[in-house]
Amino acid sequence: MKLLISILTSVLIISSFSIPVNTVLANSDSAVIASDHVNMREGPGLAFATIATANEGDTYEILDKEYGWLKVRLSGGKEGWVAEWLTLQNETVQDSAGSQTRKVTADELRVRSGPSTDESILSSLKNGDDVQVASEENGWVEIITKENIKGWVKAEYLSLASAESDLSETDSSANSNMGTISVDRLNVRDDFSSNAAVIGSFNQGDTVIIIDEQYGWLHVEGNGLNGWVSSSYVQTNSTSAQPDQADSITDVTLKDSAVTIMVDALTVRDEPNHAGSSLTTVNLGESYSIEEVSGEWYKISLSSGESGWIASWYTEPGGTVPSADSSSEEGSQLTVLYNGSNVRSMPSVQSEVVARVYSGEQFKAVAQNGEWHEIELSDGTTGFIADWIVSSDEAAAENQTEEDVIEEKSQTEEENVIEEESQEEVPDQPAVSIEEATIVIDAGHGGRDSGAVGAGGSYEKTLTLRTAEILYHKLSSTGATVIMTRQDDRYVDLHTRVASSKLNGADLFISIHYDAIDDRSIKGFTTYYYGDMDQPLAESVHSGLEDQLNLQDRGVQFGNYLVLRENSIPAILLELGYISNPTEEAVINNDQFREIAATGVYNGVVDYFD
Repeated sequence: MKLLISILTSVLIISSFSIPVNTVLANSDSAVIASDHVNMREGPGLAFATIATANEGDTYEILDKEYGWLKVRLSGGKEGWVAEWLTLQNETVQDSAGSQTRKVTADELRVRSGPSTDESILSSLKNGDDVQVASEENGWVEIITKENIKGWVKAEYLSLASAESDLSETDSSANSNMGTISVDRLNVRDDFSSNAAVIGSFNQGDTVIIIDEQYGWLHVEGNGLNGWVSSSYVQTNSTSAQPDQADSITDVTLKDSAVTIMVDALTVRDEPNHAGSSLTTVNLGESYSIEEVSGEWYKISLSSGESGWIASWYTEPGGTVPSADSSSEEGSQLTVLYNGSNVRSMPSVQSEVVARVYSGEQFKAVAQNGEWHEIELSDGTTGFIADWIVSSDEAAAENQTEEDVIEEKSQTEEENVIEEESQEEVPDQPAVSIEEATIVIDAGHGGRDSGAVGAGGSYEKTLTLRTAEILYHKLSSTGATVIMTRQDDRYVDLHTRVASSKLNGADLFISIHYDAIDDRSIKGFTTYYYGDMDQPLAESVHSGLEDQLNLQDRGVQFGNYLVLRENSIPAILLELGYISNPTEEAVINNDQFREIAATGVYNGVVDYFD
């Protein structure tokens, strides 16, 4: 009897799981890539290296799932991981009784994740493509493509419907502001802050829809992502622009002007198109003169004397082009701009450090090797120092009396009446309140220029950027317009930093640094100014820091720094502690310290306007 009951129970259990007739069978064992240029990684996370790239419509077998990532089988038997939010996990569908096959009649028909133009785009179909109809709802049809993609399309563009394309969608997208990503692996964040969580990344050439802009960040959508990116790495373009008119304007206005490269290792070609042969590469932050314009390509003058073509969408207007005689000649004097600068055995940041030199020290140039100067040290040996941390005109500036500086400035103004006078014809009135002010925050160093290196190995360039970001948000909250000279780890030359003040009509310039010296017992914070117009700002900000920082107060001091000397607005340079002091470095590396330091600067700026 027990045996009979057991058999009957088994039959009932099995029958309860049997599949009804005419029901669609599903098996979620494959993933379809929903965007172009999707990275396939070694492991389940953005920190893992990219091993391949997939494009929209590529289909892969799913092997495993983990933390929002899919493990898939790649070509050649390899395995890789892809973010689940960048894929459509296909249900392998067996044709059910009653399903219909219909043809697409539009030139390009978008397949969406739901029955609305507000839903995300999964794929697109061409005129004549066959699809299986699963259901219909309010003028929309749920279809299954031959690639097993399941989505929704408008009913009017199937079978005998009009062959017009999806005009409402096209018109909608045509009115959107579009942008092109100019670098690889650009982080997409869930808020407009570098402290916000990273939710994905874009690659160079990716196209995005620009939804909003806040404080130097863009809210964008594309490749299945919706988040915030730094505006510095998005080349904006309106789809409604007139190409012919734009080209003719560019030819007139940009010829003989300068542009700055916005990506690293940009290819220079012998023709104005991608088919041109590669001549060399130019790098992020470098500036070049434009000789000729052809469509969206610029012919630039290279330092070798040759010329070549670069894509304009990887550049920004402006920049300081080094003159032919700007390189150090043998016997010329070079002045060090920053404390704790490295002198190396070879012209490379990877080579051995043979000496440390300090702000204001002067050395004789022996030779120049690219962006490096070979200098003679006090013991008679030689070493190499990077040109972005020295100045060839600093010595003359330091040896002049104040009267000499004023006299020279007067003569220069009389001899060079050019653009400065034309700008002064309609002068900008200085801001009378912080709400009206434009403030430039300069995060010192960056990119190839790491600045000082702390006792424990911390980089000045990283600390300055983190502090500048906090200060940016604090000052922005007042209603002020705040400009960052850099928003990530990039090299920006000193003249470009100063130029940001002039280009944006700024009222204040604040440069943030951390100090270093061989004597590890030295500690404390210092505020530097150059001229009389800078001193009130310096004293106000230093007072704000005094109230916040529990570090040794080294006072307000004169500083002959280029970013101060060349600025035409109140400008200060802050050294917020010595990272060469192990104890102070540990304090500075704390997030709470940078928050407190930024609060001190913020309070000082607010008091300055009050």
